[in-house]
Parts: sequence; C-alpha cells; structure tokens
Amino acid sequence: MMLLGVMVGLALVGFYQPEWYAMTLINPLTLGALSMRDLAHLDASTLLPPMLALAGLTAVTIALGAGVVRKVEV
Repeated sequence: MMLLGVMVGLALVGFYQPEWYAMTLINPLTLGALSMRDLAHLDASTLLPPMLALAGLTAVTIALGAGVVRKVEV
C-alpha cells in the first residue's frame, strides 16, 4: 500500500521538477500521465513512447508472475 502511495505521489513530479523527469519515467503512473504535458499537440510521437513503455512493463510483470507461479506449482 505504501508503494502505491509513493507512486501516486511521485506521478507528476517530473512535470514540476524537470530535472527529475528522467527518474520518474520508471513509474507507470507517470507514463500514463505523460500526454497531459502536450495536450495541444497530441500525435503519435507524443502518445506512442509511453504506450510502448507501459506495454513493456506489463509484459515484464506478466513474465515475472508466470515465473513465480511455475516455482510455486512445482
């Protein structure tokens, strides 16, 4: 629960502190909110990188979960 609170709390830090922007990109909630930065200029170059990063994080999470389940089943 604490991790979720930290992720929510840090989701918009990159908008307000530009020097922290690169560090906040590992937060999935930040990736989901990146399009808010350029609402006037939404196009594929704005939306595609965060979408691909979220898809990648999802794939990694599924792979890790499947690995844990395989270990538990054995």
